[in-house]
Parts: sequence; structure tokens; C-alpha cells
Amino acid sequence: MSGPAMKNVQTDKHPVFILIPGLGMDCTAYHQLVPFLSPYGHLVLYDFPGHGGRTQSKWHRDVDWGSLINDVICHLRNLHQPPYHVVGHGFGGTMALRLAKLMPDWVSTLTILSPHASHGTQMGTEFIEVVKEIETTHSLRPMWDTLAPLLVRNPTAAYLERIQQMTDSVNPDIYVRMLKLSYQTSSMKDFVGIEPPTLIIQGEHDPLTVVDLSVLVVNVPKTKLWTCPDAANLVHVEQPKAVAREIVKFALGQEVDRKFSENHSAVNRYLVHRSDETKNIYVQCINEFHVTVDHDTIRHGWEKRQAQVLMLYLALHRRASRDELCEVLWPYEDPAKSRLRLRVSLHYLRTLLGKHEDILHTTKEYVELRGRVVCDIADFFEKLKMLRGMEPENRRIAAKKLLRQLPLQMMKNMYHPFATRIQQLLEFEIEHLID
Repeated sequence: MSGPAMKNVQTDKHPVFILIPGLGMDCTAYHQLVPFLSPYGHLVLYDFPGHGGRTQSKWHRDVDWGSLINDVICHLRNLHQPPYHVVGHGFGGTMALRLAKLMPDWVSTLTILSPHASHGTQMGTEFIEVVKEIETTHSLRPMWDTLAPLLVRNPTAAYLERIQQMTDSVNPDIYVRMLKLSYQTSSMKDFVGIEPPTLIIQGEHDPLTVVDLSVLVVNVPKTKLWTCPDAANLVHVEQPKAVAREIVKFALGQEVDRKFSENHSAVNRYLVHRSDETKNIYVQCINEFHVTVDHDTIRHGWEKRQAQVLMLYLALHRRASRDELCEVLWPYEDPAKSRLRLRVSLHYLRTLLGKHEDILHTTKEYVELRGRVVCDIADFFEKLKMLRGMEPENRRIAAKKLLRQLPLQMMKNMYHPFATRIQQLLEFEIEHLID
């Protein structure tokens, strides 16, 4: 049976809450939350393609973030005028997060319930085998036999039956494609650069959410982190009244602080920690160039020794050979001379980084930037990539909104040919999307 993507819970209140369920679930997962949230606003419940009432709906597009965001936007435009209070669970939270970054003026506040594991882990061997079994059997049963007992503290027979009903309404092919999309493209850096105030709720006993919440506070100053007591992953199912209270208090009261939980959830054997990244590195280029490492911002000195371009290139590529860097920085110079100049530049960059010089790792042949690297240029290109998956009208609207976020002069005082090429490419991509 095919149904609408959006379902309304009518109230006479104006604030609009968009509720996006987790992957493999449908909007009925929010039914316990609805009675506690509906007195405060108009609720709109969304179903992903291939989920819930949309199981039999045809999906002729690629499964990527651009097409998924376009799907949400198309349905929202038929309902209410933005902005909205957007709530998402797990993968739905990732979806809401990307919508907020692409269309910040559409989102008043963002609430993420139990951030999806793909932001902090990669698939382990056994997890991959479960996914292969789903692809072979065309059934989600292998995944939910594993996950269902972990999503709540006390999995009753009624709860397991309800989970099975939701699972049976999911298109396995679309589910797997969305799951792979999340693990192939998500990381902790997705939380950097969120403009709308953001509330993140994690269950006290959640074994699946493995994001280190304390890290989020570093570069996301408008974020509140709250641990829901006596709940696992499905906080809105186990503690709907408490979760609704926090959402309303945050969304309508604009309560934003830096309190966070020190709870570190256990990780089940199906997930593998990404432990190779430590420091948070944010390279800002679109406006005035500066670099932030954890809480320390370095604003001055970048115009010397090609430090600016060197840092930008490493932020975009993470690792490069010395010959590659010489070719980028001094394309027309004698190789021996340019390698000498590179050594001088690297020494100067270490001095500039000061106590954070350890993020720069060098060998005789390679240079590497080590840490959790976020670059606003790379993020902007990612937004443009998402726009390409949208329908023409939505793409033009989103591109114009994106254009208004840019300064009159992008990459100010960056005159090196490498930086100029990036600026020209950005301008070309934006013009192409608008046209």
C-alpha cells in the first residue's frame, strides 16, 4: 500500500514540528510522543521513501542526500511556510542535520534523538555480513533480530511485535542503500557549522549511539546535550513525556547552554570505533582565513611562507607527497629549490601552530594533517553536490539561499593560483545551479 510522505496531527497551535523517524522505522514510531507534543504546535510526521505508507511508492532517483532532502522539501512546500522545529531520530537526525546545514533559514531549532552510529563508527565485519544477508534474503529480519532487543531497555512482546510490523513495511533495497549512504558519508564533522540552535538527546543506557557528545561542544556553541534517564536508543518511545518536555522547553524557550553528559555508551560488537582522529581542526577560508584547533583560533601570520595555501591544501586532501605540494605551491620553480622552500614553509607552519604542531605529521616523502578536519570550502562543495540531486525548481531556490550566505568577496586576500582556481570553481558551480 502506498501513502503520503507527510502525515498531519492537527492542532490550533502555530509552531510546526517536523518529526523524522529512524532508518527502518516509520512515523508511527512517534505515536507515544505525539500526545505530549501536540498541545504545543502543529505536528507533521514524515516517512522516508520505501518506509511506512510509502513502501510501494516508486523511487526512480539515486539514494543520496540531495535526492532525500529534495523529497522532504517537496512535501514541506505543500504544507506550511518555514521555519520549522525539526526533530529526527538516528538516521532521521542525520537527515535533519543535513537539511539544517543546507537550508538554515528553514529550521528554527534542530533536535536529534540518539545520533546515528555512523557519525562515530564504521561497519564491523559482522555488521557487513548482516547487511549482505538482507541483500540476499530481501528481508530486514536479520538486522532487526540483532537490533530490536537493544533499542529499548525492556523489550516486551508487544514492543517486538510492533517493531516487526514497522520492519515488514520497509523496502529492503532502499533500506540498505540508505544505510550504506550514511556509513559512507557521515562523520563527526557533520555537526560542525550548524546554524540553528540544536538539542541532542541520548538515552542513558543506549548501546548504539557512540558519538562522543563532549566533542560536539567544541565547535557547536548553540548546542544543548541532554541524557534521558531510564532509556536506551528509542528515547521517544520509552520516555515520551520527558523527551517532549525537553523539546518544548528548548524549541519554544530557546534554552541553549553548554551542559553535556559525560555518559559514554557501550558499543556492541557490530560497530568499530574510529579512534584515529583526536584534535578538532576547522579551516575557515570563505570569509577571513583562520584556523581553529580545538578551542584555540589562529588568525594572524597566514600570509607568510605560503602557510595559507599549504594549510588549505592539506585540509582538503589530508595527506600529500612533498613533490605534490611543491607542484601546487611553486609550479614553475626548479624542483630542488621548491623542496627547500617547502621545508622552510613547513617549519614556519609548525611555529604558527604552536602547541598544536603535532597535527602536522611529516616524513621524508609525505606531509599529513592529523585530526578531525573540517574545511568550510569542502563543506560548501558538499552542499553543492547535494543540490545537484534536487529537482530544478527546488535546486534554484536552495542555490539562491546558499548564495546569500556568502560574503561579497569570497576567500578574501587569497591570491595564490590554487586558491583562485577554487574560487572560480565555486562561482561556476553556483551559477550553473541557479541557471
